[in-house]
Amino acid sequence: MNVISNINEFISKEYAFEFFKNNKLKPNEVNEYLISNGENPINDAQSIFILAKRENTDIVQLAQIAKIEDAVVRKVLSSDKLLEQLRTEIKYDGYIERQKREIEYFMENENKYIPESIDYFSIPSLSNEAKEKLSRIRPRSLGQASRIAGVSAADVSVLSIYLR
Repeated sequence: MNVISNINEFISKEYAFEFFKNNKLKPNEVNEYLISNGENPINDAQSIFILAKRENTDIVQLAQIAKIEDAVVRKVLSSDKLLEQLRTEIKYDGYIERQKREIEYFMENENKYIPESIDYFSIPSLSNEAKEKLSRIRPRSLGQASRIAGVSAADVSVLSIYLR
């Protein structure tokens, strides 16, 4: 039963997250609140999600201004646990998305294999240090190559282009 409850909570929180991304407040609805909290007013409608990312705004107050009646969203806002998770995810969304992209990039590089017969010294744009280290260590994938000290991100990019 606890697993099902956790799944339902997760789904509800994700639903609320998307709900706030897709619902907007107009300047005449929210500017008084923004100004009273030391925030700059808006000129055009903005999503509740974007407004909630501001330092001096709160998702619960924004939801009250928007007169949200959606039962799932109201449930999330009334749960201390889910509300805190939602606030954290909204505030750190940019960082979370960047981390997801870095993980995807990492996983892609782990699956890009380097032929054993490759001659690193024949790749013109690799740094001399990278050529030496790659030749000595012989990594199996771009991911492994990227973790070798002395092999820069630029070297990995050059190698990636060369392997295409």
